[in-house]
Amino acid sequence: MANMQETLKRLFQIVKQLEEEYAEYNRKFTIDGHLIGSIGEVLVTEAFDLALAKGATPVIDAHTKDGTNRTVQIKATQIDRVSFSSKQEHEKAPDQVIVVSIGKTGDWTLEYNGPGKLIYENLGKPQKNGQSQISLAKLKRLMEQVPADVQLPYIRYDKTR
Repeated sequence: MANMQETLKRLFQIVKQLEEEYAEYNRKFTIDGHLIGSIGEVLVTEAFDLALAKGATPVIDAHTKDGTNRTVQIKATQIDRVSFSSKQEHEKAPDQVIVVSIGKTGDWTLEYNGPGKLIYENLGKPQKNGQSQISLAKLKRLMEQVPADVQLPYIRYDKTR
């Protein structure tokens, strides 16, 4: 994971350089979207020793490898909220959701690790694009309701072992 952090640092330096060189256009060159989502999926998969699902699988990003085969949705963000498909009914929500925020130094913070149903029951109003948002502050409050034995264990999987 140390290599991932160094790579992320270089990537954010490039983003900063773009923002400085093209400041006249008043645009942010954020890497949010698929790139940050894929980075989050890799980080969480390694940290929680999950089996990553095939790309573009709706709602499900991974499965647990502990014999329970629970479905896991992984969300990563650099802002103060994350978006979920509001069309997803909470009865069909993934078993678990893990949300991480990724800092511009390549570090990351676990924001939520708990039942998917709890997230989908607390989403905001759907936007025109079919997405509903939830703030990291609200996720932290929800996280306080999640008992430790319901959370996925943090393993910090290391591929070099």
